[in-house]
Parts: sequence; C-alpha cells; structure tokens
Amino acid sequence: MRKNVLTRGLLLTVIAVMLFAMSACGGNEDSDTGKASRNDKPNKVVDVDKAAESILSGIGFKDQMTKVDKDVIENLYLIKEKDVKKCAVYVSTGATAEELAVFEAKNAKSADKILKQCKLRVKIQKSAFEVYNPDEVGKLSNSVVKKSGDYVVLCVSENKDKASELIKSALK
Repeated sequence: MRKNVLTRGLLLTVIAVMLFAMSACGGNEDSDTGKASRNDKPNKVVDVDKAAESILSGIGFKDQMTKVDKDVIENLYLIKEKDVKKCAVYVSTGATAEELAVFEAKNAKSADKILKQCKLRVKIQKSAFEVYNPDEVGKLSNSVVKKSGDYVVLCVSENKDKASELIKSALK
C-alpha cells in the first residue's frame, strides 16, 4: 500500500514537472479552465484578506481549507514576489482540487502575469487530478479566474455560479 502511495506521488510530481516544462515553450495560449475575465476597471482598494474570507465562508468548500505561506504560493503558482503586493491563498488537503487565491498585483502588467499563472495552475492541477482523482476534474474545468484592475482571483469549487457571484461582490 505504501508503495502505491509513493508511486502515485512520484507520478504526480513527474506530470507537474513535464507540464511546467511544456508551458515554458507554449507561448500565450488561453487554457480551457473556466472563463477568465480580464476586466480592467480602474483600481480601487480591496482588502485581500477580507475578500478571501468572504469567498471562503460563502462557498462552503467540502474539504478543509488551509491558508498557505507566501513562499509556498510562489512555488504553487510560479509567481515572482516582485509582482505581488499582497495575497491570500487557501488550498485543500489534497484529497480535493478545491482552492482559493486572491492576489493584489503591484501593477497592471503584474496582474496580467498572475492571471496567466493562475490559468496555468488550473491546467497543471487538471492533469494531475485526471490521474490522481478524476472525480475532481469537473471542479477544475469549471474554475473561476477573474481579473479586476490589479486584483486576480482564482476559485476552484463545486459551485461556479456562487463563486462568480462572491468574487464579483468582493471586487466591487
């Protein structure tokens, strides 16, 4: 049994590394990870932590969500620290694909980079979960990725419509 867990973990790691390598050569293609909104409204101040808490409590995720440290976020999303002013990211235990990320970028160009990396994150997770837990792929296919000014939000949950509504409200 332990050998199966180790084999599965190794397989997921290999898939992730391959996808990272392929994405570096891939140019600027749109992924099929839900609809990304590139709404470039004039900047306003959004409290990233409060926005994340509001979405987190409103969605009612099935899995236990844990806030992750900034250095872990950089590794998960391959986002450079220089592009992020503030962020709040919550991930599941790994049993599900559920995830919530709220980023405040340092500027519009950085927000575009973060948006691209959020789409890539969903694509990588989708490939991993196709092998690890195929029942979760639907959540990833219906993920919500939205950009408003310097803010970018990613939500992977069972309820795409509720997530869109909560994100829209948080970014108002």
